[in-house]
Amino acid sequence: MKKLTHLSLVGKLEPYGAGFSEPIPINIKDILKGKTTFDLSVSEFEKYLVGISFDIIASTSDYAEHKTVGYLNGKFYNIEQALEDNTLTDVADNAFDDIDQYTFDIYELVTELQNELSYEPGEMPSLCFNIFSIDNIYIEPEYRNNKFGSCAIILLSDYLKTQFNRQAGYFVLEPIPRYNPEKEHEIVDCQPVFIEKKLNRFFNNLGFKSKGDYLYFNLNYDMQKIYINKIKSLNKKKPKK
Repeated sequence: MKKLTHLSLVGKLEPYGAGFSEPIPINIKDILKGKTTFDLSVSEFEKYLVGISFDIIASTSDYAEHKTVGYLNGKFYNIEQALEDNTLTDVADNAFDDIDQYTFDIYELVTELQNELSYEPGEMPSLCFNIFSIDNIYIEPEYRNNKFGSCAIILLSDYLKTQFNRQAGYFVLEPIPRYNPEKEHEIVDCQPVFIEKKLNRFFNNLGFKSKGDYLYFNLNYDMQKIYINKIKSLNKKKPKK
């Protein structure tokens, strides 16, 4: 087989978990008679939270051969809609809080991240506060050390927009290292040894920052940094007299 040199992501919507994530059936007669609407009948979770998974596909330069080399999945938090709805009620706060503590912590994290943004007036376009939490990223052992995982994360925001019309302002993750069976005999504080340093190094190299128990990547900040640098560069290039 030729060398795999190109990468793409193929996504699909996934329920976040059993129970609350399943779409609530709406009465057919009530729909036709106008007695109910989607907004009145829909679960709060369907409005603000959706699971999305991607197959990571590598292909040869001529696109003749393709291999599924891994996957990436997570949850999209529609914070923009939640903030809008919360101007009237606390329904969004309650929706995230009812799921689990991990989900609510990420929802609240956006407030802390907002406070970190500091730009001079006129330098900053509109920001997006939506979050995509990366729950898992996995590359099959035989395809590792080819930068497939790194490139998948770099392309992730673009595929969220093109395949699902969902814009994320932040990526957030809680790195959970894999157990290392080769170091099974090593015990630290009565705990098995995990491949933690390599995991953190992988995400740090991609630009993820530490934030408590989570790492995050600020898409607003990095896109804005590129935007500002481009404007400054254009301003320096004055036409010759």
